[in-house]
Amino acid sequence: MSPRSKLLLLVSTWFACLVFPAASQTATRPTLWYSTFLSASSRTSITASAIDANGYQYVTGFTTAPDFPTTAGAYNRTPTKSNNSLTGYQTMFVAKFNRAGTALVYSTFVANLVPAGIAIDRSGNAYVIAVAATTTDTIPTTPGAWRTSCVSASGQCAYLMKLNSSGTTLVYSTSLLGKDCGFDATYNLQEGISFTAVAVDSTQHAYVLATAGPGCYTTPGAYKNAISSGSNLIVMRFTADASGVLYSTYVGGTHSAAFPGDSGTAIAVDSLNHAVFTGTTTSTDFPTSSNAFQRTQHTQGDAADAFIAKVNGDGSKLLASTLLGGVGNDMASGIAIDHNDQVYVAGRTDSTDFPVTAGAVDTTPDPGTCDYTDDNQPIRCSDAFVAKLPSDLSRLIYSTYLGGPNGDEASVRVAVDSVGHAYVTGSSGSSQVPLVKPTNTTGMMWLSELNSRGSAFQFSTRYGPAVSKIISSDIEPSAVAVDPAGNAYVAGALFEGYVQTTPGAYQSAPLDNRDGRWSFAAKWDVPPCTLSSITRTVTICTPANESFVANKMLVAAGATDSSKVAAMRVYIDGLSVFTIAASHFNTYVTLTSGTHRMTITAWDSSGPFSKTIYVTAP
Repeated sequence: MSPRSKLLLLVSTWFACLVFPAASQTATRPTLWYSTFLSASSRTSITASAIDANGYQYVTGFTTAPDFPTTAGAYNRTPTKSNNSLTGYQTMFVAKFNRAGTALVYSTFVANLVPAGIAIDRSGNAYVIAVAATTTDTIPTTPGAWRTSCVSASGQCAYLMKLNSSGTTLVYSTSLLGKDCGFDATYNLQEGISFTAVAVDSTQHAYVLATAGPGCYTTPGAYKNAISSGSNLIVMRFTADASGVLYSTYVGGTHSAAFPGDSGTAIAVDSLNHAVFTGTTTSTDFPTSSNAFQRTQHTQGDAADAFIAKVNGDGSKLLASTLLGGVGNDMASGIAIDHNDQVYVAGRTDSTDFPVTAGAVDTTPDPGTCDYTDDNQPIRCSDAFVAKLPSDLSRLIYSTYLGGPNGDEASVRVAVDSVGHAYVTGSSGSSQVPLVKPTNTTGMMWLSELNSRGSAFQFSTRYGPAVSKIISSDIEPSAVAVDPAGNAYVAGALFEGYVQTTPGAYQSAPLDNRDGRWSFAAKWDVPPCTLSSITRTVTICTPANESFVANKMLVAAGATDSSKVAAMRVYIDGLSVFTIAASHFNTYVTLTSGTHRMTITAWDSSGPFSKTIYVTAP
């Protein structure tokens, strides 16, 4: 059989195996694809969220409602009784939405815990880091786990848990604390330990990030085994079955009683299984690498700087570390890593000299006043920021303010797609956040997509309760995520007000709620450009026909159809180089020197339709 015949056979076999979803119009411009409440008869708060590679959204949080929805066959359908709740119940939940946001694939209770983070592996298993809400509750652990019980000097116990892909089984659960962890004998303080984030690598090893005082568990050969006072970060990597700890290390500087230390907020894992994490430091000697972008804290401990740091695969070495900040308080709250191991960090700042780069979308700090001190001195509004750095953290590829004037930005999170576009979300008290192809023009939450240079918005919208005051506290996005097609997902908690919902949403309105708090989950379909309005048409956004392109060529395209597009494929000179089960995409394609024929084909239930252009590479 000839190579071309083999290719045609493979394509035919692949197409025959496609499952076509129910018909629906594909989007020609950004669309709020689904938006739903998640609520019950009492308080329900989503505190963390994530997606898997197939576009399913996972949420975790806690509820005081005994009637919170769970699904048949779930790991636990019984709410946990609690004396600390007005309803008599408080229970952690983990839930998975279907891709249309119209139903729960699974939803399960776990125990009386408050989750801080969730991560999803390639098989759809969910990893959750959580803290027990009280010291008296019985929290499930599994046989063979690293620690099956917790005795904590701080009075709180934390747990790392793994649920299987169907939400029916607790694969493992281990305690994370020891009885002496966190006591500062120098200042007679109980610093404790607070676990804040979790990540998972391609081999199903979980990584957790914490802020901790002295005396916590570290492993032999770790980068830093002990601290004497204040707080540092702790980074831990577990075995795949959580039966042991591959490494546990402190990271941070030294402290005084006035400036207590360092705190971690977000963690990610790069392609080499290096843990990359971010947070805030008041240490004047926070460790930085020799070629770091910023090695000196501008305020010498009087205010906090953000930091980004990376440790190697066995936790024995600090591979890279830099500060990031100005003369005010700079607090990082989100981190993401792209396919080239470049690092994206986001947060909020009130520094007027926060480092920004020429050509960034916003290089001017918010000039407004958002509050006053007790003696009536103005407090300037904070800004959101996002910065992109190379893997060695030696420079800024770009850095920009985000948000609008005359309003605080908060709860800032970041994700990155396959071509280096940063998706940043947060809440804002400003009524003037920049909008590009918005799906909503009002709302306290904003969601923006930046190009790979940070020089322009590809998409920017608002969402959620109306902006009614300069302090942005009524909506709190827990995370932003982006799927391989470039669609964005956000979930979080509402403290007041409502969100727009979409037809057929799982919950189009919140259920009766005694203390006025519920949660939301949403997805935005974000094509890479405005697509043709003609049905069964492929639009190639870039490159242009008969254009000269780089050898590593950016390809962005989408298909318009009156029925659901099941998949798209890129052919270069007749050979398949990229396939995605989506109606639009951004990707890079590598070309050899010369002129090439590029065909992009889409499939719906009636078969394929295509568009062909020609490009020339040096």
